[in-house]
Formats: sequence, structure tokens, C-alpha cells
Amino acid sequence: MRELVAFSVAIYNEEFIWQDIKLTDEFKLFFKSVMDNSNADVSFFVNTAVVTTSKNRQIFVPNQWFVIASYVIDLCNELKAYQSLYFKVADSLHKEYEEFAKELRNSSTSYLYHDDFLEKAEEILTDEYSIPSQEIKMSVINLWRFCTDYTWWAGQKTIDRGDFMNSTILSILNLVAASQGFVADIVSYYLGNEKLLDLVKSPENFTEDMALNPHTPISALVDGCKDLTEVGNRTLQDSNRVQNEDKIADEKSTSQHKITISRSSLDKFCKN
Repeated sequence: MRELVAFSVAIYNEEFIWQDIKLTDEFKLFFKSVMDNSNADVSFFVNTAVVTTSKNRQIFVPNQWFVIASYVIDLCNELKAYQSLYFKVADSLHKEYEEFAKELRNSSTSYLYHDDFLEKAEEILTDEYSIPSQEIKMSVINLWRFCTDYTWWAGQKTIDRGDFMNSTILSILNLVAASQGFVADIVSYYLGNEKLLDLVKSPENFTEDMALNPHTPISALVDGCKDLTEVGNRTLQDSNRVQNEDKIADEKSTSQHKITISRSSLDKFCKN
């Protein structure tokens, strides 16, 4: 998880430039279709959009938000994979999702489920993933940490909720929930539609003439680890170590935009 956090922040810092952004007609059509299916609507203008929610509330959306949201897709896909495995373990233990999530989060009760949780998780992962047993065991430990240590992934809402990722998204992008919370909703729309998700993998795919800063190789920022072990289209594996300076963002970069995360802040994600 920690490498994905570092990757998301680093690539966003290095590449993204604040500017007026025009979206392609293809993106507008796909996104409008997704909104229609959610009983909402969106009207696109040159550099902005207006979203009308299912409750008939209007949200003014600068086009930058659609691009910013695309930078956390990989991380959010991983979080959803962990959540899905949590649900399977809860089902195997005949536990109710919400109550079990709260009990696992509470250090005074989580230890009661430790052994049973790890046993069921190992059974599920062994059945679903064709990877070495040592990697299975590591993934089981990571799943337990996901369920019990919310600081690891900057979580706030319990993992049974549909919006459990929102705090993570806003935290790593340094956005304010009250005024910029719709960015997290955009991420959810992306994740819920395969065609849209494929389209937003790179800003060049869904914007017109958007300028991007050339960035240093991510391997220069994130060292010595793989966060994901790919198994077909499925992934679940923790990283070993993140190499970072006092700030991930290089202050000498020509980027006009910076998210700075101090060493102490990144420690939330990078604890051993």
C-alpha cells in the first residue's frame, strides 16, 4: 500500500500543472452516461462542468478535478481489492460487515479475532491466487493490517462503507472535503465503469492539448519494493520499503504544482 501512496503522490507532483483543461468529447459522453445511470446529470462547458445530483443539488466542477482524480486510480483499485477480501473473510466467519469492521478497528477487541481471521484469510487467498505460500502469508498479514490499522492507508471511515476511500483520496491529494469532496465521487465513477476507467489511465487520453511536466523515473523516488504482485488482473501484495527524502516532491522541479508530504506524514503509510 505504501508504494502506491508514494507513487500516486510522486507522479502527481512531478507531472501535473495547474492550467485550464479541455476534455475530449469521448470522455464527456462516457462520463455523462455514467452520471445518467446514477440519476444525476452533468453539463460540460469549455473548462468547467456543472453536476446536478440526484437530490437536485448543483456542484460547480473545474475540469482539473477530472484529471486529478485519475492519479489515484491504482491506489483506489488496491483499496477496493482489500475491501473485497475483507468481505469474504467476514462472510466466512459469519460476521456482519459493519459491526465486524468496528471490532477489528478497535484494538481492545481486534485481538479476539486475530487467529481465526488469519486462518480464513489464508484459505481464501490460497484458493484465489496462484502465488507462493510465503507471499500468501505476507498478504494475509497485510489484509489484517488494512482492517486494524487505518493510519496505514490514511483511512477514517470503516472499511464496510462504500465511501471508505474518500478520506484517503482527499488526504493524499491535499484536498478539502467541504469544497473539493466531489473529486472522491469522480474516482468512484471511474472505478465503476470499465470503459471510463480505461480511458482515464493517462491524462493524454481524455484531455485536449494538456501540458504535462516531464517527470523523473518513479524508480528514483520509490526504491526497493513492489506493492503489487500481479496475478492475471488481480493484485494483492505489500511493499518492503520506500526510499524518500524529507519531502517526496523535489523542490527544484519546474512543476507549478506541489503536494508536499513530510517524512513524518509519510510514516503513516510506511511503517514496518
